[in-house]
Amino acid sequence: MDEIANPLKIEKDQKRVMIFMPGFKIVGYIHLPVNARLTDTLNYAVDKNPFMPVTNAHGYSLPDNKLCFMAKFLSLNKRRIDLVLIEPEGGEPQQQKQ
Repeated sequence: MDEIANPLKIEKDQKRVMIFMPGFKIVGYIHLPVNARLTDTLNYAVDKNPFMPVTNAHGYSLPDNKLCFMAKFLSLNKRRIDLVLIEPEGGEPQQQKQ
């Protein structure tokens, strides 16, 4: 029998991120729809869907950068996020060409 596609499942890209919130830095993975921009995901339907999932998360207290928690899954309130950085693939910071 042919497999029936799940209409609720969409293809996503996993991105490693560093998220800054009041008092915390969270390093983990977010899952964006293919070709979606991070800003669109953060701003989309904030009133109806104010939370963003983060997987394999490590939470660090600020300013001392001490590990406070690890979680396989977190649901972060988008309104509390101050800054999100997507880590470049390969783990090395990319320099701008001049």
